[in-house]
Amino acid sequence: MSAIFKDGDLEDCDNIFILTKGSKNIEIYGEIHNKPIGENNSYIKMIAEISEYRPKPLVLVEHSSNNCNLDNLPDDMVKYILSRGGSETIFYHLQLTDYPKLHCIDNRVELNLLSGQEEFYYKSLIEEILDKNIPESREIIEPIITILSDQLAIFNGDTIKQIFATSVYSMLYQTYINVFKRHFTIIRLCLNNRTKDKDFFKKDFNGESNWDIFNILILLLLTNMQKLGSLIVDINIINTIKKSRSPNIILYTGLNHAHRVSYILSNTRDMSKLLGVAINNIYDLTIKKLDSGYNLLDVAPSKISIDSSEETNIMLHLLNLLKPI
Repeated sequence: MSAIFKDGDLEDCDNIFILTKGSKNIEIYGEIHNKPIGENNSYIKMIAEISEYRPKPLVLVEHSSNNCNLDNLPDDMVKYILSRGGSETIFYHLQLTDYPKLHCIDNRVELNLLSGQEEFYYKSLIEEILDKNIPESREIIEPIITILSDQLAIFNGDTIKQIFATSVYSMLYQTYINVFKRHFTIIRLCLNNRTKDKDFFKKDFNGESNWDIFNILILLLLTNMQKLGSLIVDINIINTIKKSRSPNIILYTGLNHAHRVSYILSNTRDMSKLLGVAINNIYDLTIKKLDSGYNLLDVAPSKISIDSSEETNIMLHLLNLLKPI
C-alpha cells in the first residue's frame, strides 16, 4: 500500500490516502483526534522507517506552527500524547531526534486565531449554560463576545482575505464572513434589547427563551469560526505540498483535513464543482483506506451551521422589540 511503510505497520491508522503525480508521492494519514491506542502502535513503528528512508520524506504534522518545538512540554502532556498516537506522537518523536524535514502545519495561532484548545473551552462553556439552564451570566458571556468580536476583525482582515483569495476556498470565504456578521447583528440586537428591558433574557420567542437563543447564536458563531479556521489549515497544507520539491511527503492530520485535502488534490467527487473553482495539477488518488466511517459529506467545506430563514425571523423579532412604543 505505502511506498514508505510496511502494510502491517498501518493497522492503527483510521483513514489513509495515497496520491501520486509523476515521481511525487503523498501519503496522508487521517486520525480521530485523541483516540486512545496501545503503546506499541502504528505511529511508533513509523518513526524508525521515516528516519531510515532515503531521500528523507517531508513530514507534515497537525501541530501549531507557533509552537513547533518541545520547549516546556510538561510530563503529563508527554504521557497523554504517547497514549493517543497520531500526529502528536509523530511530532514528539521526530522532534526528539531533530528530524530535519518536520513541518507543523496548523497556522491558526500564528494568524492570531483561537487555538483548538481555546475553541473547545469556549464552546464547552456555552454548552454548559444551555445544558444546565444556567441563568444570565455577564461574567461568562461578555469576555467571550469581546474575544469573538476580535476574531471577526481578524477573519475579515487583509491577511486572511489574501489567504483565501488565491485558494480553492475563495468562493466560500465571503459566505462565511457574511454569516459571521449576521450572527453578530443578532447578538448585538439581543444586548440592546437587554439594555432596554432588564427581563429580556427571561422572555420567550417561539417557545424558546431569549437567553437560550442568544447562547445558541454564540455557539453557532464559535462553530462557524472553527470551520473557517479549519479551512485555513487546509490551505496551508495544500500550499506546502505544492511548493515542496520533496519526492515523498507524509501528512499526519485529523480526518477533516485528510479527506478534504486528498479529494481537492485529486479532484475526487468533482471537488472543483462543489467549490466553484478550477483545480489544476491534479494528483492520482491511487489508494484509500477508510476505517473511520467518515465520508466527504461529513467534512464538506461548504457546510455552514445556520438556517438563514430562522435567523431572519429572529432578527425581525428583535428589531421589532427595539421600536419605540
